[in-house]
Amino acid sequence: MPNLTLFVELEAVRRNLIRLREIYGTGLLFMVKSNAYGHGIREVSVCAEPLVDYFGTATAEEGVILRRTGIKKPILVSVFKEKEAALLAKYSLTATLTGLSQAEALARGAGLSGKTADAHIKIDSGMNRLGVKSAKEFSDLARYAEASKSIRLCGCHTHIFDASDTGAVDKQLQFFHEITDGTAEKYASSGREFIRHMSGSFPALTRQDLRFDMVRAGLAAYGGAVPHSEESAAYEKIIIGAGETKTKAGLAAYGGLEKSSTEAGSNATNGGAVPECGESAHSVVTTFIPALSAVAEVIASKRGRAGENAGYGNNVLSRDTNIAIVSAGYGDGVSRRFAGGDVKIRGQRCRILGVPCMDVLLADTGGFLASPGETAVVLDDELSAEYWAELSGTVPYEILCGFHNRVKYIYLS
Repeated sequence: MPNLTLFVELEAVRRNLIRLREIYGTGLLFMVKSNAYGHGIREVSVCAEPLVDYFGTATAEEGVILRRTGIKKPILVSVFKEKEAALLAKYSLTATLTGLSQAEALARGAGLSGKTADAHIKIDSGMNRLGVKSAKEFSDLARYAEASKSIRLCGCHTHIFDASDTGAVDKQLQFFHEITDGTAEKYASSGREFIRHMSGSFPALTRQDLRFDMVRAGLAAYGGAVPHSEESAAYEKIIIGAGETKTKAGLAAYGGLEKSSTEAGSNATNGGAVPECGESAHSVVTTFIPALSAVAEVIASKRGRAGENAGYGNNVLSRDTNIAIVSAGYGDGVSRRFAGGDVKIRGQRCRILGVPCMDVLLADTGGFLASPGETAVVLDDELSAEYWAELSGTVPYEILCGFHNRVKYIYLS
């Protein structure tokens, strides 16, 4: 039996993607790596395919999963090992090229499969992770791909390493232009496809110059909140708009979306007015809708006395209280770093006592004794990925990707 039940609101994903496409006014690549940020790669991708131009995965294996699920849209694999080159060609996956040896491996693998492999070149514009670091490296790699009968070069991209540092982003943008403008113009003049992309979800909300031909939508598509460190005031103006109330995803019935309390026409539920490209974004009136909720089950309760210990370590109760034992622990993704956070039982926030164990956690229910079988909410629009990330000293991505092993998914549409 699973310890955690994850409810995935597919309609929330769909609405978020529609909103992002309307805001960007460009092509849209939907990142579904790491099991679609913990939401389920197969189900989420099938739901999203009519709304996106590309999918993005981290590995060739993830790309193969999409193809075997029936996905037809292009799939960009951001990291591939040279020994996987034939697999990319076999399943028509678009390779990210980061160096000449990779391109040579891709050409060999595609040749063996009798297919032409699509490829984008990755440019390292300052992160020192993957990609070419100079105009010469880029031009050499591009020339090799263009001369190969087994590779079709159809794009390039880079990665913003600190969206909160405008100066750093400007330098990356300038570098990207300097290296790629000539190639983009050459391909455009001959009518060939060459897709350039630089930004993930949030930087491109406020800066049209980062959108290029396509934006890679990740956390925002799953309902992630705007990062506090990334030009918060500017994002708030774009995503919410003056005088409007955010639309949130509700958990109460494990389905449907809570409507905004602002009933300004139908904007609260249909996404509101959408700005045209170049128009002020202040007319966008909704936030993105969280798509994932997580609940566990109370399996026992007991009365704890002041002076007794609760859970592992020296965690002495300061008062008499009721304790619920909840079937979720770090073996399920409820990290030990969640210590001091809350779960919800009977709609009330109940503090986690001590650190979560591997299989269970202890929650302080105060004045009531929870019954076995009652629901304990671990993740919702209040106890959000952002809430747990702040408590844990990490990022929301890690929280969403962390639920694993003994989990059951329920998809709501």
